[in-house]
Amino acid sequence: MEVAPLQRVEHVCGPCSRMRASEGSLKLGPREPALLIERVTWSRAVPASFARLYHPGSRFELRGAFEV
Repeated sequence: MEVAPLQRVEHVCGPCSRMRASEGSLKLGPREPALLIERVTWSRAVPASFARLYHPGSRFELRGAFEV
């Protein structure tokens, strides 16, 4: 954390198309929804990381607790 102290974390969570989600190996059921979580972190007011995470929507939830 001394090299790149995180100052801000943002998660955006929502549904996504099954076609985009099935690009990975999610093993979705026939009617299972897909969930997309986009995460951005900032260090010194500059974006430090970005992730686009696909999940089977019926098997995941998002919780967050952040301290700076």
